Amino acid sequence: MSKKLKTEHTGAKNGGGYWGTRHEAKTVVKRLRRRRNKDIIKNEIALIELTLKKT
Repeated sequence: MSKKLKTEHTGAKNGGGYWGTRHEAKTVVKRLRRRRNKDIIKNEIALIELTLKKT
């Protein structure tokens, strides 16, 4: 018996075995990404304000 090799494109990928559907996975990831981006922007603004106060 010969083993079949799986190709690179074997179906939808949901980020490492997410338990739900693809739609659920995408909505969760979008929310997390937006939350992280908000935190990054807040930190950048605080850093800019801090440097402006020093000058």
